[in-house]
Amino acid sequence: MSFIDLQVGPWRGVELLRGLTGPAETPAGCKSFSWRHDGTARLGGVLERAQVQVLIDAEAVPDKVQRAQPEAFGLRSVTTESAGEAYVFAGRMFGRAGDVDTIEPCAAAQLTIAPGTELAITVYEEFEYAIVAADGDLAVNNTDVPGRSVGLLDAGHRTLGLKNRSDSIAHALILGGQPTH
Repeated sequence: MSFIDLQVGPWRGVELLRGLTGPAETPAGCKSFSWRHDGTARLGGVLERAQVQVLIDAEAVPDKVQRAQPEAFGLRSVTTESAGEAYVFAGRMFGRAGDVDTIEPCAAAQLTIAPGTELAITVYEEFEYAIVAADGDLAVNNTDVPGRSVGLLDAGHRTLGLKNRSDSIAHALILGGQPTH
């Protein structure tokens, strides 16, 4: 397995796991943040049946294992119809705070997006973002992000446009943080 380089705030890399594949060994200087489609995330340790493993700078988080299983909340499309649901794991998004403590300001949230749905999400202008398309084909600000890939967005945006272009539900992980370069 190999990680896709991110360099988004404290987020360093991402690995899209297949089936029962376990997470890769965490490189020195990083901690593992694992995520599962059911709205569960874990910082440190192993999360069984995780779909994605993300690397975060070890200095950006406390030295403890943390598990988050927040309540889901509904999303509305740009036409105000029901669009799916979201979970906030770390930082603040959608007016909600995540349970995973961080030292460095950052954000991590899951979106489960209905087929053909378009969303407009308010984001922190000072953050850069990575959108991990675990499955389904997405468009991020009109740029294609195929399933099992990552789209990157520089700081300076107040909103993020997302569209699920697939015929099935799409799961996405949004990671944000202040630029380090």
